[in-house]
Amino acid sequence: MDTTCVRYAFNHLNIEDVKELEHVSNQEGFNCKYLQLTPGTYYGRLTTAKLNQTLVFLEQHRQSTSIAGATPVDDYLIGVPLGNHGFCRAQGKKPDLSDVLLLKPGATFDLVSECNINFGYIQLPQEQMRKLCTAVGADVGKLNQYIVRSDPNAVKRLQHVLHLATKPLSEPEPVLLQAQAIDAEQQLLGALADVLSSMGPDNTTSDHFLSPNAKRILALEARNHLETTLGEPIKMIDLCAELDCRLRTLHHAFAGYFGSPPATYHKKIRMNAARSTLLQADPEVTTVTNVAIQYGFWHLGRFALDYKQLFGESPSQSLAHVKPRFSYTSLR
Repeated sequence: MDTTCVRYAFNHLNIEDVKELEHVSNQEGFNCKYLQLTPGTYYGRLTTAKLNQTLVFLEQHRQSTSIAGATPVDDYLIGVPLGNHGFCRAQGKKPDLSDVLLLKPGATFDLVSECNINFGYIQLPQEQMRKLCTAVGADVGKLNQYIVRSDPNAVKRLQHVLHLATKPLSEPEPVLLQAQAIDAEQQLLGALADVLSSMGPDNTTSDHFLSPNAKRILALEARNHLETTLGEPIKMIDLCAELDCRLRTLHHAFAGYFGSPPATYHKKIRMNAARSTLLQADPEVTTVTNVAIQYGFWHLGRFALDYKQLFGESPSQSLAHVKPRFSYTSLR
């Protein structure tokens, strides 16, 4: 896996003046004006995480705050409430807690927050948004609403992933750190795809019907592609682009044929490939860590747990060849 172009950065700021938050936002390409609306000493927090191509940030305000301005000219902005408090007003309307704010590149906005707000944002390049919309069957040209009603369960998943994305990665090895940044971005894009795919009919196009034979062909093509990409988890939106299909169509076709979603199947074949490598490796020159990284398992503790659950032994036991392997003797 080549991580030379991958970027990961994390920052956490305690802010005691709303104008400081305004300055930081403008440094990230926004054109914003922040105003404190309720009396008292202002206190806020800004947590940012750069995950490869995607910027995630979490704003927390003790005081009610007005935020007006424009988004970066090259990026979409998706906003999600992360607690029991959200915006009092967004573009003059009162959003529901399961609503998502969606701002096009360069769009103007006018938001008023409640006190003690927790709100997460995803800053997404246009190309990433285009791929997501293609995968879920949404018309990117029609994403012109500021407040989008989505499935509450999809929003909850996105909230959960946003919380995880705004926690610092502590992996000391640069290769693992960069790889975990990719993993976090993939989870984020997957959750965002669920939100976009569950938007109302005014925003998405209808699914095309596939015959049983077409579903079988799609499932087999997807499997062939997955079996040639064992070095890391694959982005489902990239697989959809490769196969020219929608995410939901791919999921239904693959799960219907193989009994599991493509991402789950891909993980299992990577696990099996790692096991084969461990069983054939020399314990004196190979480590479990090296094999795990080779097949894109960057959370080593999680890899060990999943491996033992699947195979009934730890990766280190497989590497050490602690029991006889393939001892069958031909009857011929």
